[in-house]
Amino acid sequence: MKIAHWLLFLWGCLALSAISYYAFTWLQNSSMPGSNELLAGVATGFLHGLPSWLGLPVLTYLNRKEISIKQNAFFLLPLLVALSVFGFIFL
Repeated sequence: MKIAHWLLFLWGCLALSAISYYAFTWLQNSSMPGSNELLAGVATGFLHGLPSWLGLPVLTYLNRKEISIKQNAFFLLPLLVALSVFGFIFL
C-alpha cells in the first residue's frame, strides 16, 4: 500500500510539473498568438494526472489510521496545488 501511495504521489508531482510549466508560460505570453496551445498543455497535464488525482485521496483515506496528519497533508499536496492552478486559470 505504501508503494502505491508513493507512486501516485510521484505521478501527481510529475503531472503537476507539466501543468505548472504550461500555466506559467501561458501567464507570461497570454497575449501572443498561439497561446491557447499552452492551455491545451495544461489540460493534458490534468488528464494525465487523473489517476493520481483520483487515487491519492482514496489511499489517504484508507491509510488515515496508519500515517500521521502531516503525512496525509503531504501526500495530498500535489492534488491541492493542481486544483488551485486549475481554479486560477479556468475559473
